[in-house]
Amino acid sequence: MPLVPKQPLFDKSSNSFREGSLVIFDIDGASQLGVVLEASSQKARVLSMRGREQDLAYQRLGLLPGSIPSHCTTTQERSDWLLSAFESAERESASFPTEELWTFVESEKRDFTPDELCASYFGENQFEPHLRLRLALHKDKIFFKRRKHEFTPRPIEIVKELKLSESKRLEKEAKLALAEGELLALAKDRNYSLSPEVQPHVDLLLRVAAGAPHIDNNEHKEAKILIETLADKLSLSLRGSREDRAWNLLKRLKLLHKNSDLSPIRNALILHFSRAAEEAAAQLKECALYNSLPDEERAYRIDYSHVETVTIDDSSTNDMDDALSVERTPEGYRLGIHITDVATAIERDSLLDQEVKARATSTYLPDRTINMFPDILANQTLSLIAGAPRRTLSFLIDLDNQFQVASYRIVPTVISVDQRLTYEEVELLLKSPTGLIESLYMASSAYESHRIAQGALKIPKKESAVFLSDKANLEHSEIRLEEFDEQSPARNLIGELMILANACAADYAARNNLPFIFRSQPPSDPVDQGLLNSIPPGPALDYILRSGLKRSTVSTTPAPHATLGLQAYAQVTSPIRRYTDLVNQRQLFHHIVSGETLLAHEQIDQYIEETSSGLSRARITTRESKRFWLYRVLEGYAREKKRVTGTILRDDQRHYLVELDELFIPVYLKTGERYSRGDVLSLSIAAVDAKSEYLKLEVVSKLPS
Repeated sequence: MPLVPKQPLFDKSSNSFREGSLVIFDIDGASQLGVVLEASSQKARVLSMRGREQDLAYQRLGLLPGSIPSHCTTTQERSDWLLSAFESAERESASFPTEELWTFVESEKRDFTPDELCASYFGENQFEPHLRLRLALHKDKIFFKRRKHEFTPRPIEIVKELKLSESKRLEKEAKLALAEGELLALAKDRNYSLSPEVQPHVDLLLRVAAGAPHIDNNEHKEAKILIETLADKLSLSLRGSREDRAWNLLKRLKLLHKNSDLSPIRNALILHFSRAAEEAAAQLKECALYNSLPDEERAYRIDYSHVETVTIDDSSTNDMDDALSVERTPEGYRLGIHITDVATAIERDSLLDQEVKARATSTYLPDRTINMFPDILANQTLSLIAGAPRRTLSFLIDLDNQFQVASYRIVPTVISVDQRLTYEEVELLLKSPTGLIESLYMASSAYESHRIAQGALKIPKKESAVFLSDKANLEHSEIRLEEFDEQSPARNLIGELMILANACAADYAARNNLPFIFRSQPPSDPVDQGLLNSIPPGPALDYILRSGLKRSTVSTTPAPHATLGLQAYAQVTSPIRRYTDLVNQRQLFHHIVSGETLLAHEQIDQYIEETSSGLSRARITTRESKRFWLYRVLEGYAREKKRVTGTILRDDQRHYLVELDELFIPVYLKTGERYSRGDVLSLSIAAVDAKSEYLKLEVVSKLPS
């Protein structure tokens, strides 16, 4: 049964709207209170609380009980009274118990007039409570649905959903207000410590500043509010693109500076592990001495800790996953390539393993290293640290007296690294090689010669590395450029022996029909000999040779790798740094110990698919970061008015492709002059901006070849 009989709001025959009637209506979505000055057949002339007279159709007007006080006779008095009554009712409407009213009428499931609702709730339909109720319902988005001047109670299920949504909205607004307050505090005090609750808002601004592609509309709106509010309160005039405005705000807040490389954020690299994953990593124990291992493990694992073993890597490397040894045998030598045993340490499909898989690889940038594993594992527990016993999967390769491969076997071991060497130290030792280093060099050289005889290609490619003087104080860190050659004797030694171990792993998997992540590469396209003869030796010629190489592919079945000169190839030597190496190590380890296959083809394919996105993000980030830092170097050159030298790599496009000396990066050169591949130019830097990766070069002169 209805609470009160329902009556129409406007009955023209009864002339409900008369001179002096109080009405409510909407202007631009906002409610206004008014009084009827004159009622005609179609419209009423209304004086609003803003003192404005206007003609309004009756359908737009909601009739209120009561009338304007008789003492209000002038236009100003009437508008003042209307405004005062409206503001008072609006204040009181904020505390009106709309939910309680809803519970009274929800079961009737029909439309209600404000007159009915006021009479049912208050027991009478008077002006002040009616207006307060009405304004409360105008603002309500949860309990009632408004249809012009009538209100329908929403169903219980809808109310529950809307209450939850409103709760989330209010929570979001509160967090946004907290972020605004704390970021303003940071602007005043650089040492102010932001609370963890504010970090998501900072991360959002960083993503906007980085031009990250996957920001939804709601996030863009939130960032826009934050940027505009903070800019207003900090009296900042922010212009330019959305990215520029966010970047300049963060710079004002001292959260970004000239040395801020945003490529990891732009490409959505996962920068942090969950607390659960960090805790799981901390609980993993370092390997004990061989004699302390369980009997069942010593049954298949060999104690190799008495054999002299070294690691060779960059001086800055902490995640060392390979070590080397050489023993003399009656037939020649036994080369040991020992790879840290991650398969035993990390449970497959555990929470930690899932987070590592999502990263897919470690990413090495000039200003930071983003390890695939938590740092405590990558740099300590799983790293082959000198003097610490470690479980390894060892490739024991028997060589004859000419260092040619005779046979190999793959066995679980325990080793203890005797010495950590850097590439620079090995380069010095190779000037007068003796002992272990001499044997390692002879083994690597013999294997390289074998591969070249099988068709392997060796194309020179110099690289430049950026070093920062103080990563802890990145804003004021000095940038140093250092050239290195991947085919230097020390680096080539390590490269060849890792290829050898990977080739042995691929051969083992192929012989035993193991599903594996194999890498293959078709033969290169033939290059026109006349073109090769026309280009002088150097970067342009090397570029032509590299451009003929086909892309390598991954598959669960073996196939030849043309550039390496191998019939089968797979990567297993970096299980700390590449998840696919860990997958292969697990497959190898399980088969070696049990004689059974751990992972089927379908599972291997799934791992390939699941890691492809992480590998792509890391690859793009590495490329973008390198260019950012090299452009920072060029900014320094520009300030010093230092010229650079470049070699034309391509002359068949709209602009020339040039490789810059010292930096070894390809850039485009726009000029009206005519040059040919291999020409060397002296260039001045007209403009450069690392943040936007913009570079404009001008030709000073062509240098003699």
